[in-house]
Amino acid sequence: MERNLWCEGYMMYDGTIVVLYCQPSHQGQGYYTYKANYGLNVQIGNAPSNLRIVDGHTGATHDSYAFESTCAYKYPGVLFKGDEFAWGDSAYAVSPRMMPIHKKPAADLYENQKFDKAVSHIRV
Repeated sequence: MERNLWCEGYMMYDGTIVVLYCQPSHQGQGYYTYKANYGLNVQIGNAPSNLRIVDGHTGATHDSYAFESTCAYKYPGVLFKGDEFAWGDSAYAVSPRMMPIHKKPAADLYENQKFDKAVSHIRV
């Protein structure tokens, strides 16, 4: 990757769980999260000019799968131009428009640790 292409990453995605008071009566188990509660998976896209919040998945949904339902994934031309892409944590899959940090065992390599540390210090 050329050094100047880093500036094309202008957006950051992350998923979070919005905890529900109790188990929903309809398909409640689908809302059960890995944190032993019930919730909704919310995808948040932070960009310098706006904040887009996309919801619609149960708490048991993995961030990478939930991201596939976003406008950024389905219609990348709406948010991205040229070589632009979004940064994401290790829960996201690599794609032409998503650059996540490394998962183990690749995260243990020195070069990848340097890259991941640089990504973790990016602020939008």
